[in-house]
Amino acid sequence: MKQLYLFARSLNGPITRNFTGGDQGLGGVITVEQILATAAHRAGLSASGLSITGLSQKYGAVSSHVRIGPADTSIFSPRIPWGEADILLGCDLVSSSGRESLSTLGQGRTSAVVNVDTAPTAEFVHDRNAKVPKAEMMQSISDTVGLDKIHCIEATSYARELFGDSIETNIFLVGYAFQLGLIPIRSAAIIEAIELNGQDVVGNLRTFACGRFAAAFPQEFASKKWHWKRDVERARPTSFQERFDRLFNELVAYQN
Repeated sequence: MKQLYLFARSLNGPITRNFTGGDQGLGGVITVEQILATAAHRAGLSASGLSITGLSQKYGAVSSHVRIGPADTSIFSPRIPWGEADILLGCDLVSSSGRESLSTLGQGRTSAVVNVDTAPTAEFVHDRNAKVPKAEMMQSISDTVGLDKIHCIEATSYARELFGDSIETNIFLVGYAFQLGLIPIRSAAIIEAIELNGQDVVGNLRTFACGRFAAAFPQEFASKKWHWKRDVERARPTSFQERFDRLFNELVAYQN
């Protein structure tokens, strides 16, 4: 088994680290906010968090702000000021590239870890042919933080294949960002916070470790024979009969 090394930077001096995260739907990013804030307290740091849920149960945007500083630092407001986010955990590309999220990012200051997979939005209720402009969204984040400050990964696709559920996406991104050295909290404190959270502890610890592995050994991780990559690479049907045959075979396989 590969050895995972601790790359997270220590938090020294009177500096506050600001984390912002965005998601769609049922607010898994709120759990991330709670885990990071709890981990900071367990590590002897001060922390403050804020979540803005919006229309979360209708695939609306959910955003969270977490501010972390040394133990003797007074954090007067949990909301991150404009341009002062140190890290963006982009659990969902749509909300992460929105105006609210972009306003907290700063050129040369913010590092962005972005899940490039997209989820359906409320727009699909009105227009089933609606498309998510992924390239434009990625460009807006890149233009804001700088090309050298953005880290991208298909987190949802990996989470579904590895764990069978896209809900694991957010903790996977936490592990990924941690291993990149972007979260200045000890791994032991994050693990303790996951345990204190009490929800699917074994699964979340496993997901956190897999996210770290993906960042530590990106070439080995990406070179695995992932089923979702083969599905994406398959040519799209060119005729009705070809489409019918493919869907028929998939339905038979699913029922069996």
